[in-house]
Amino acid sequence: MQWMLVTGGAGFIGANFALDTLRRYPDAQVTVLDALTYDLVDRLVSECDTVVHLAAESHVDNSIHDPSPFIRSNIIGTFTLLEAVRRHERRLHPTIRPLLRGQRPKLYGAGVNVREWTHVDDHNDAVHRIITDGRIGHTYLVGSGDERSNKQIVELILDLM
Repeated sequence: MQWMLVTGGAGFIGANFALDTLRRYPDAQVTVLDALTYDLVDRLVSECDTVVHLAAESHVDNSIHDPSPFIRSNIIGTFTLLEAVRRHERRLHPTIRPLLRGQRPKLYGAGVNVREWTHVDDHNDAVHRIITDGRIGHTYLVGSGDERSNKQIVELILDLM
């Protein structure tokens, strides 16, 4: 591996992936691209060996009120040489933070929405395997099979804390 461009590198998964890549391949050059450097996209894509596209609009709950940013970023804005599709990015800290302050955790609605939960390290392992063994032009779905409702996740966090 020589040079890798990681889009969405300021996000949770992107930042973890970039750091994991540097741990695995100390001689690799990893360039992180996020909305802060959007004007560099064309040049960087044309010059790099591999693109790992992890950029996406997060906070899925916001799409209920206005889906247009999600359509632009997550569908129209997708440009990859290799695409690793992941299901439902969700960070836990909005649930844990109130608990650490002695407050009730936030649960949207009844908490019945089911999502698949994949640890970031497992996601990174899968993307590196796709880069190594995958075929250009194919789509790979990365997931854990661990589907739980938001309410189940909050209950699990409460049990653990």
